[in-house]
Amino acid sequence: MRSKYKGKVQKINLIQTLGYALSLSVFAHFSFATNSTLEQCRVEFTIVDENREGIAGALVEIKEVNQKAISDDGGRAIILLDQNSTYTLHVHSLGFETVLKAIKIPGRKEFQLQVELSESTTELSEVVVQGQTEEERVLQQPYKAEFISMEDIRSQPVEVVNIINQMPGMRIRQNGGAGSDVDISINGIGGKGVKIFIDEIPVYLLGAGYSINNLSQGIIENIEIYKGTIPVTFGSDALGGVINITTRQKNSDYLDVSYSYGSWNTHQSTLSANKRFGKDRKFSIGIEGFQTYSDNDYWMDDVLVWDESATPQLPTTERGRARRFNDAFDSKLGRINLGVRDLSWADEIVLFSSLSRVNREWQHDIIPNNPWGEPSSEEDSWSSALTWRNTSNDGRLSLNITGGYLENKLDFLDTARRTYYWDGNFIPKPAGAGESGNYDNGTSPRTELNSFFVRSSLIYSIHPKHYVNLTTLFTQDRFKITNSALPVERQEGLGEPQELLKNYIGLSVESSFMQDRITNIISAKHYYQESDVVEFNAFETGDLIENSSNSIGYGDVIRYRISQNFTSNIGYEYTIRQPDQEELFGGIADGRIVIPNPYLEPELSNNFNASLEWKNQQGNLRLVSGYFYRNTEDKLFLRDVPRS
Repeated sequence: MRSKYKGKVQKINLIQTLGYALSLSVFAHFSFATNSTLEQCRVEFTIVDENREGIAGALVEIKEVNQKAISDDGGRAIILLDQNSTYTLHVHSLGFETVLKAIKIPGRKEFQLQVELSESTTELSEVVVQGQTEEERVLQQPYKAEFISMEDIRSQPVEVVNIINQMPGMRIRQNGGAGSDVDISINGIGGKGVKIFIDEIPVYLLGAGYSINNLSQGIIENIEIYKGTIPVTFGSDALGGVINITTRQKNSDYLDVSYSYGSWNTHQSTLSANKRFGKDRKFSIGIEGFQTYSDNDYWMDDVLVWDESATPQLPTTERGRARRFNDAFDSKLGRINLGVRDLSWADEIVLFSSLSRVNREWQHDIIPNNPWGEPSSEEDSWSSALTWRNTSNDGRLSLNITGGYLENKLDFLDTARRTYYWDGNFIPKPAGAGESGNYDNGTSPRTELNSFFVRSSLIYSIHPKHYVNLTTLFTQDRFKITNSALPVERQEGLGEPQELLKNYIGLSVESSFMQDRITNIISAKHYYQESDVVEFNAFETGDLIENSSNSIGYGDVIRYRISQNFTSNIGYEYTIRQPDQEELFGGIADGRIVIPNPYLEPELSNNFNASLEWKNQQGNLRLVSGYFYRNTEDKLFLRDVPRS
């Protein structure tokens, strides 16, 4: 019978399969192999099927020198061999006939060879495939993590926040229907202590359309959740956890379209497509788009409504049931990706650009005591980023650099002079504040935020079992606010550009010992921040206040494989969270105006994790028992101020 293997496309590289070091002090005890007297040639094997599609996970072997490599997503594998030499090449891949042939290496530094495999026409007996999937890579590291693959649930009409909320230690509270703000808690730390990333880029640098409360699952490949201790590669100042969402980045051509309809006139639609073209299919173009819309007109119980005898002159109320109004949410996002791979100076270069718009009606303040009938906001974002990745010829050095820019504009309108009740009735309001009660003459502020960032991640193998990871993240934000509803004399200082600069440096050393039974990662992180923020007192703007801070965090995590079935993890981290743009510059949170505060200092936390995991022989059942400890200082929180 014919057999054909179809499995998850995965990229397996040296960095994922080798072990790591405990501390820098052990480096001097290791020796390194000397170079061969013959000059070597960088041989790039491309393993393809009969349709010239790259085959991932193929094993390429050179028996004479015991050299092996596994092909990546594009079917590429690289081995260094002596020039002007002859070798025997073995290529194996599940579902294909084995190739065995002699090859002659020319007298030059680089050589490319394409190997075509034919589908196997015989029945396969038991085959053992070695290598890590992306899920195994995440779960088998010392950091306490969870992994969610979207492969089997992408077509189901389930919101991303509800999927994450099913994981152990996760608690997500949503303030209302579609698009409403969410509070994510990981093992006791929530709010802004939990950071969201998309493809390892902080989500706030990508624009409003990428918020986790309206992100479409149709563009997601998988989700990683880190609890307590955080890898340095994220460049994060998270206190207690990181959620990293990986978007779909397949090398194959595909077109996915989905649509769902739900309660309260909720519509969700997604379009995702990718096409590779050109010689050796090096070039790619991808588009992604999604929209979420909802009236959010669900019922509210035990709220204030007019009683039967109420009149505009004598408004009397009673407790009753009413349907929400002025709470519609509409989010649209479009994104284009352009990529090229397998260049002489880059493994891959990807350029993406996205536009998003979020229109939202505001029903009430944080506490739903008094409804609003007319406040609304419109937020437009444009973001773009360029990513360059490359690995050295010997595979010991890997470098990933991303630079990007974000332009975000938010308009908030609240000028109606009315007082609404939950059944939609209202009474006139005297001249003065709008429905929200913030500022005189209502409020219609426009906030403009321009952000620039550069992220770099370097991984270097100083020895087969010792790796160094150096990650940096530099961000610069320029913020400006105007308010057409305020008198000119009240706007002095608001139009002044305010700035926030952050710089993060993270260094870790990863080691393995005792035949990889023990893996240790020791890390240090440096956080620097400086800001120029307008002071705000008694609803009057003041001077531009300069502030800066330097902080150092550190930690260590250990994974010990006790037996084939039992594994233990233990980790500690002293970490820092710096104030963000909203907390420093002010903004809108749950319909509430947040005033600037230039004097904020970072939050601090001591995090400790310990766990014991059991896994059956087949690997399809895991039982985990864990313990965590969190001690947070200098907590930042919202505080009410008197309204005019």
